[in-house]
Amino acid sequence: MGAKVRQGSAVRGALGAFLGTLLAFFLWVQLFLSVPEFIMKLLLPSCIPVGAASCLGYRLFGGWRGGKNARFFAYYITQIATMLAVPAAFLASTSRPVDFSQTDWLNILLRNWESLLTHQFLPPLAAFVFLALLGARMGQGLLLRYTDPSWASDPRRAAAVYAGGALYNSWPDRLPVRQALPKRFWVGGKLEISGETIRTIPTFGAGRTFCVYDVAGVIIGPSTGSNILYDYQHQVMAKFAWSMDNSALLVQYLKDYSVPFAPYHPKSKNGYSSL
Repeated sequence: MGAKVRQGSAVRGALGAFLGTLLAFFLWVQLFLSVPEFIMKLLLPSCIPVGAASCLGYRLFGGWRGGKNARFFAYYITQIATMLAVPAAFLASTSRPVDFSQTDWLNILLRNWESLLTHQFLPPLAAFVFLALLGARMGQGLLLRYTDPSWASDPRRAAAVYAGGALYNSWPDRLPVRQALPKRFWVGGKLEISGETIRTIPTFGAGRTFCVYDVAGVIIGPSTGSNILYDYQHQVMAKFAWSMDNSALLVQYLKDYSVPFAPYHPKSKNGYSSL
């Protein structure tokens, strides 16, 4: 029997998400308040990565993992933790220290919160929360690989990831008339097809070369997503969109090698049945 996968804890995950954002934003505010006022506006976008600290904290504290429910919980709890931790860190950074040996320390804390919600502080605080939430969303890829690694690498998820506007991958009602396939052609500058060989051309890093016979199928993504070529282990091999140059040639090429196409449908039994 294999070792049981540790499922983690929802409480630890929530605590880690909150503390991660609290610490990261507190340190960022210290830097933000230490620079001249004319630099502050230039420094404001640097608040975005701070939100990703909620995802990192959730993972480091061993948050709940394993399956659909865990990934949804992690997504929402990191958003909530970010919305709570950013005002708390901002308050700790801008308020005068509280002497907890005094009997009225609670009243002092309440007065600090009241001053935080004045017209002077409310607009920048709202901007900080908004930017940090963007960062928390950007960190969801890291979080997903922890909470549900099988779905993180699933071609169906890759097909649905936003890649362009509403017409980026909008398929026509019918495919263009067949035409003679050249021995070598390129698809949108992202794929090179030469005989039975397909090579990816990424913007950065080295590409990948594989044989067309290694392609188990293609998932047709939504109009804003991508079409994903996957192998027999259901791992992503390459992607393309209908709006790319020579995409029709690629579809014809793959069909000539009997590669099955399936529409994106995350709720289907297996998601890989052919058309």
